Amino acid sequence: MPLKAHIGILLILGAFVSAAAADQQAIPKSLIPDVSAYIQVRGTYGNIGPAAKTFTGDGFQIRRAKVILTGTAADHVTYRFQFVGRSDLPSPQLQDAYVVYDRFTFAQIVAGQMVPPFGRERLTPDWQIDTIERSLISNNLVPSSQTLARDIGIEAKGDVLNTYFEYAVGLYNGTGANTIPSHNTNSNFLTVARVVGTPLKENAANGVPGIGIGTSVSYRKAYGLTNLSNIINSSLPFTGTDFRYNIDGEITYNGFTFIGEYIRAILTSAEAKIKSVTSDGYYLQAAYFVTRYIQPIVEYQTFNPDTYAESSKNAKWLTAGLNYYIAGNKFKLMADYTFERFGKLEANNTDIARIQLQVMF
Repeated sequence: MPLKAHIGILLILGAFVSAAAADQQAIPKSLIPDVSAYIQVRGTYGNIGPAAKTFTGDGFQIRRAKVILTGTAADHVTYRFQFVGRSDLPSPQLQDAYVVYDRFTFAQIVAGQMVPPFGRERLTPDWQIDTIERSLISNNLVPSSQTLARDIGIEAKGDVLNTYFEYAVGLYNGTGANTIPSHNTNSNFLTVARVVGTPLKENAANGVPGIGIGTSVSYRKAYGLTNLSNIINSSLPFTGTDFRYNIDGEITYNGFTFIGEYIRAILTSAEAKIKSVTSDGYYLQAAYFVTRYIQPIVEYQTFNPDTYAESSKNAKWLTAGLNYYIAGNKFKLMADYTFERFGKLEANNTDIARIQLQVMF
């Protein structure tokens, strides 16, 4: 389907809901959803090595075009639908589709298709991250990273001690977004849990920085999974155990932000034809608002698909960028330059310059 058709479908959907909203007599006002949307247009230019495999080409693309519907279905029941169109997708896709029951003060119950609570960066919305693209570990080691980072299941989350401690735990199909387990396989049920502690909340007036520390774990017994090619160098279905964990932290103070995150995935194969793999990586990111509009940022990241073997995918990247918040996140211009290095395999090395415009409406 052409890109214009993708965007057209999303716009028609938004127009349809807006038209319904205008008909106050046909639909009770309490049931009319709120509609929002945003678009990210990106331009890329790369100086690539002769064997580089990560670079997708010079030019412009629609990195994301999203339409979001939120509303109230009943007392203590809210819902969210989110659709995405991208230049690399054949058609618009359903990302979020879930309901939230918030009757309890200590917990919310969420059911549907959502992002499982694993990792700090992955749980940060696309429009809110300080870098043009998420890190390699978020795009490769987060469960369901190859299926829109979503899964279908049920989750309980909440906070205690005046939001100084947050938690989330969920059970999911383990087969990714917009799919259900095959009828001829056992379940790949994915269990995920995350806790975040905030020992200090920022108070710049009193010289107090904000400090947050989090960790996540996930586990599943996999039977014939085929969406692990980012880690396993094989097209064969994977059967075995999949255990992952992350540790992350954030420090904020008077316009300065420092974030670090580490993820490790341990895939133990039950079949001799596919070897067991341990993958890991981390990123360190620092940003500072020199004015209310200008934010320089620098990030260093690593990714090792197999910690015990040299690979053409082993990466150590350095990125320097500059963000211009014309009207906060609603109208933002971002630019960066990344030195992509692949260990001893210099033929894969690539330098990439990117610019991205984000508009929310």
